[in-house]
Amino acid sequence: MTKQDVHSLRHKNLIYFKNSEMDFSLMWALGYQAYSGASIGEVFYAASRINEKDINSWVNEWTALAERVETAAAAELARQHITTATEGYLRAFTYYRFAAVGVLCTKPRYEQLVRKFEACFAQAASLLKLERVNIPFEGKALPGYFWRSTPAKLREKRPTIIVIGGGESYNEDLYFFGGAEGIRRDYNVLMVDIPGQGATAFDGLHYRADVEVPVKTAVDWLIHQPEVSPERIAIYGVSTGGYISLRAAAFEKRIHACAVSTPILDFHRLMMSALPQVVRLNSSFLDAAALLSRFFDPSMVITIQRTAWQMGVEKVSEALERVKTWTVDTRLIDCPVLCILGEGEAAGFKMETEECYKLLSGSKRLRVYTVAEGADAHCQINNLRLAHQELYDWLDEVLS
Repeated sequence: MTKQDVHSLRHKNLIYFKNSEMDFSLMWALGYQAYSGASIGEVFYAASRINEKDINSWVNEWTALAERVETAAAAELARQHITTATEGYLRAFTYYRFAAVGVLCTKPRYEQLVRKFEACFAQAASLLKLERVNIPFEGKALPGYFWRSTPAKLREKRPTIIVIGGGESYNEDLYFFGGAEGIRRDYNVLMVDIPGQGATAFDGLHYRADVEVPVKTAVDWLIHQPEVSPERIAIYGVSTGGYISLRAAAFEKRIHACAVSTPILDFHRLMMSALPQVVRLNSSFLDAAALLSRFFDPSMVITIQRTAWQMGVEKVSEALERVKTWTVDTRLIDCPVLCILGEGEAAGFKMETEECYKLLSGSKRLRVYTVAEGADAHCQINNLRLAHQELYDWLDEVLS
C-alpha cells in the first residue's frame, strides 16, 4: 500500500488487489450482491483476469462481463422470465458502472459506458416498477428514480426517504444504498442526483455549496405526490451526501429526520486531511502531484480529474479552493440525526463524525460499525444490509 493509499484509506483490509482504489471498487461492486446487483462468482472471475498495473484491463474485463450478462438478461426477458431478467439487468448495470471507474470522464468511452449502465438500470427499473423522474431545476433537471409505496389502505400517505449519494455515485447506485431496502419496508423512496453528482456535469450542472437549494426543489416536488406524508420526510446521505444531507436539514425544515454515513461539517478540512502534508502547505503542489500520479496510480488521477470535472473547473487546486465554503452549521439542525461511521474509515471522516455528534444539540444517535461486523468500510459497502437495518429501524422510531 502506498503512502497516498494510506491518506485516502476507505477500508481497513484489502480483499484482493494491492491497489487500494481498485480494491475498494471491487468491494463496492461485491456489496451490491445484497440487492441482486452482483454475483460473487462473476465479480471474482473478472478480477482474476485484471492486471492491476494496466487500467485498461480493468475497463475491458468489467465491460466484457457486463456485455455477457446484459445479453443473457435480454434473452431471459424475451422468454418472459421477469425475475431473472431483472436481476440480470441489475448486474449488467453494476459491471458497466465499474468499468467506467477506470476511464477519464473527458474520454468518449466514459460517456459510452455511462449511457450503457443507465440503459441497463432503466430496463431493470421498468421491470421493478420504479418511476424515472427528472425534477425541473433552474432550466434543467435533477435526474433520479421514485418508488411510490403501495400500502394496503388505498391512498394512505406513507413516510418518504430521499437518498443522496456521494462524489462517485450515480442516482442508479442509490437503489443499492438504501433505496431497495426502503421499498422492502414500504417507504416512498426518491433516489436523486443533485448538481455535480452522477452524470449531471454532462448537462452543465456542477457542485455548489448551497446544496439545500436543489434539495428544496426535490422536497417541493415530493410534497405534491399523493402518497407522501409531508410530516414524515427523511433524508439519507452517503459519503459526500453526508455534507449534502446535513446542510439540507439545516435549512429545509420539511425534512424531519436526517441520517448520514458519514457526517461532514467542513468539506475543505476533510479534503485537506486526505492530502500529504507537503500539499497542504503549498496548494501549487497539488496539480503537479495529480499529473505525476498517472505514472504511479492511474486510478487516482481518474478520481482527481473527475472531481474537477464535477466542480466545473480544470485544476484540482481550483476545486479545493471552491469547497472552502462547504460548511454546515449544526445549530440550525433541529430534526433527529443518525450519524454512521465505519471503523475502517480514514481519520478525516472519523474527526468529522466525532465533531458533528458532539455539536448536535437535539435528538441524535451514533452508530460505529466494526471490523468484526464486516461493515467497517466507507459507507458500509461491505455490509449494506446491516447498515440499512439500523437506518430504517431508526426511521421507524423517529417518524412514527
